[in-house]
Amino acid sequence: MKALSIKQPWAWLLINERKTIEIRTWKTRYRGPVLIHSSMRFCAEGMELFADGHNFTMGSILGVMEIVDCKDYEYLEDFYDDYDKHLNPPEWYDGRQKGIILKHLKRLWNPIPYKGQLGLWECPITLEDLDDG
Repeated sequence: MKALSIKQPWAWLLINERKTIEIRTWKTRYRGPVLIHSSMRFCAEGMELFADGHNFTMGSILGVMEIVDCKDYEYLEDFYDDYDKHLNPPEWYDGRQKGIILKHLKRLWNPIPYKGQLGLWECPITLEDLDDG
């Protein structure tokens, strides 16, 4: 199954339905289910904005969502208009941003420790493995 490693606090924001677009500098044509994996690294700038004293789960599968589209942010105005969906400050815009649009969250209440990878990667964990009640 496809997986996407995401630094904290961005993974937490996705799993808690505070954001629905993951910003990357690459596009994907893949559409379908994707495991949301929290990487072992934090995003320092994101932590300053959203940490709020949370104890984030690191290095684990947190849930599954569905990639439904991928948007190319050619203009700052488009990036700014979607702020409430991706939560990246407009001053981070440099013209390379792509938005991976995610829906249909299934959160794991018992995260599965797993080593992540860069990009969109294959993970042997299946949807059946995710049934944790």
